[in-house]
Amino acid sequence: MTGKRFNKKLSIVVILLFTLLTMAFLDHKTEVDALKVPVSITTIGNDQENQSTKLNETFDLEFKLVDTKEDKNEGEIVETYQEFEVYKDENGVVTKEVPTNHYNYLTYSTDNGKSDQ
Repeated sequence: MTGKRFNKKLSIVVILLFTLLTMAFLDHKTEVDALKVPVSITTIGNDQENQSTKLNETFDLEFKLVDTKEDKNEGEIVETYQEFEVYKDENGVVTKEVPTNHYNYLTYSTDNGKSDQ
């Protein structure tokens, strides 16, 4: 009879231990969960609309042509494109454009396939 009681007590202890471990696992917060806090970014500038941008505000990234230079000695044209964060309202109208520090450069040859023969 004592063997049955021991097995019953052991079963209860195992079930309780399993329940506690399951609860601890489900309640555990990861580092990613701890970082999900509403934050605002303050930008440099005097524009009121640029003073505070919420992280959950949506925007599209677009590259826009900002400069074109022609080097006649090298026979090249260099176009400079800068990346912008483009914010739009519900109707698709651009409300704000914020330049980033990302640039792309495209170089074109103006030789038009001429050879030095």
